Amino acid sequence: MGDGPSRLILVGNFQCRVSPALRLTGDDMKRRLIAFAVLGALAVGLLAVTVGASPGHPFVGLNAYELATDYGVNNGCGTDIHTSTDAFFASLPTDTVVRFWAMQPFGTASDNTADPGSLTWGPLDSVFAAAAKYGDKLIPVLANQWGDCDGVDEAPGVQLGHAFYSGGYRSNTSEGPLPYWQWVKDIVARYASSPAVYAWNRSTSPRCATSPRRRRPRT
Repeated sequence: MGDGPSRLILVGNFQCRVSPALRLTGDDMKRRLIAFAVLGALAVGLLAVTVGASPGHPFVGLNAYELATDYGVNNGCGTDIHTSTDAFFASLPTDTVVRFWAMQPFGTASDNTADPGSLTWGPLDSVFAAAAKYGDKLIPVLANQWGDCDGVDEAPGVQLGHAFYSGGYRSNTSEGPLPYWQWVKDIVARYASSPAVYAWNRSTSPRCATSPRRRRPRT
């Protein structure tokens, strides 16, 4: 591979265990299994990006979730620190990799604007521009499995569930003006050529809402 671009695939895990009360048979089961297979292909297919780094190139990484929050412009989430974005990236070593929230609320106009609920790219544009300016890299997180900051909140409570993973990702617009699938296509198309892109994180810890948390085996 030499010193040319390497290909990074960020996959993560997907868990979905159907409770006995929800188990299906026959054609319904076939349709459910096909839906999950499609989601598996979706998860893998979206995450391969080319990055300009040599194999084995070391990097420093950190989370800065709220970088794109600007309540005067978007719905955002958490603390509004947008006035410090440039200073934040300026303070980092070159080639630092920063993972941050880029779910649809960070691209949806807030009630403080003339057109609330519409798409708005300004705060996200600022994050990508500042990262590129100082030679840093980004891992945008495109959805949150849990209810925080992301709008989609299915029974039994605070996380995505079967309705979303079996088709709602193409139609549910409770996150903003677009379904999740269209948001992914739009944001990737907008920033695909940015030198700041290191990888795309399609969601935080995706799993069906009926899947229990499992303890990691002891080693």
